[in-house]
Amino acid sequence: MQFNTAGYDPAIGQISWDSDFSTLQIGLNGEVLQVGQEHVVRVKNSSGVTAIPDASVVMFAGATGDVISVAPAVSDGTYDAHTIVGVTTEEIDADGFGFVTQFGMLTHVKTDYAGWAVGDLLYADPVTAGGLTKTLPTDPAWHFPIAAVTRVNAESGRIFVRAIPEPKDHSTWSFTH
Repeated sequence: MQFNTAGYDPAIGQISWDSDFSTLQIGLNGEVLQVGQEHVVRVKNSSGVTAIPDASVVMFAGATGDVISVAPAVSDGTYDAHTIVGVTTEEIDADGFGFVTQFGMLTHVKTDYAGWAVGDLLYADPVTAGGLTKTLPTDPAWHFPIAAVTRVNAESGRIFVRAIPEPKDHSTWSFTH
């Protein structure tokens, strides 16, 4: 099997070559999954009345059958940071289903506002549920980086997502075996 290495964004259920990331990509709901370089989870928007915007930080809000339910993350200290699920890869309609990136590159993100620059670390915004900020939050808000800006652009910006909360007990951090 030979893929066109010029690449294109695949439609739902199609596979193409991603020349930017040197991997295959799979079409999902108008978005793409970079095979082996991104981890996504299918979720349900638990609000029932409000869509969750694309590139929103979301947290666990229950389950519907075998699918977890999410809501925009409230990161001001009201909820434990371990409720984080990831960052939405698309707008998820009220009571609808969509995908959340837990690890990997999120493309087609508006990154040309709020003074963001390539290399900026992004945190869950403690003021705006689901929002991202480059300003390091203070206690009791969540204050671990969730993403980093890799391309600044109004429509084709990119962020690298790593939605892993810090351990509660910092003494468990270790880089030795």
